[in-house]
Amino acid sequence: MFLRCGLILLMTLCVFGCGVQGPVDVEEVVKSPREVVTGILEQVAENGATGSELGELMNAIEELKATDSALAAELEPEGAAMMSASSDETKVKAKAMLTKLSNE
Repeated sequence: MFLRCGLILLMTLCVFGCGVQGPVDVEEVVKSPREVVTGILEQVAENGATGSELGELMNAIEELKATDSALAAELEPEGAAMMSASSDETKVKAKAMLTKLSNE
């Protein structure tokens, strides 16, 4: 008897859940290409870089060309140089690029 009641209660909870929630509105946050570049550079400056972070950086610089081509042209060679740099060198280069971004 108790087993049957327990199974019925368990099935009821599985079907209906523990609470009723209505739809939740989620607002999408869209970052500008400059904000994306800055965020990636901050990560690299703090932790060093992996190949994927540098690939993301180069993609973000490419997107920056649409809104600030002069800045993108300045950052692109530096980003490309980071691809063959050591982890410590990427930290230094990322900090220099962040300084350039903050001065723009």
